[in-house]
Amino acid sequence: MPGPLERAHDAVRHGIPLNKHNKHALRTQSANLLPNVPKTASNVHHRIPLQYSHRFPHMNPNDLNNLVRLPVGIHQAVNRYWEAFGLVNKTPTHTQILNQRAFVDEFIAAELKKLDLPE
Repeated sequence: MPGPLERAHDAVRHGIPLNKHNKHALRTQSANLLPNVPKTASNVHHRIPLQYSHRFPHMNPNDLNNLVRLPVGIHQAVNRYWEAFGLVNKTPTHTQILNQRAFVDEFIAAELKKLDLPE
C-alpha cells in the first residue's frame, strides 16, 4: 500500500486535486528539502501552490525550483495574494496560474530586497 507522499504524487500525476492529507505529506517533505535559516522564523512556500499542483501533472510540487523559504510575514502576504486569486479564478487556466506565480515572484523579490535577504 502506498504511503501518504506516494499517494500525493500519484494524485498530481493523475490531475486529481490534493486532499488535506496529500498536502500535509508534501508540506512535511518540502520543509525537509530546504535548509532553515538560523534565528529566522520562516516557512517553505510552493511557487505553484499545492491547490493548483494537479493542473501541472508533469511537475513535482516539491521540485526545488518550486520551493522557496520565506520569512513568515512575507509568506502570509503571499498566501493572501493566492487566496484572492482563487476567489476570482475558480478554475484557473495554466496561463493564469503562471501569470500569478510571476506576479507573486516579483512581490517576493521586492520584499526580500527590502529586508536585504537573498532571493
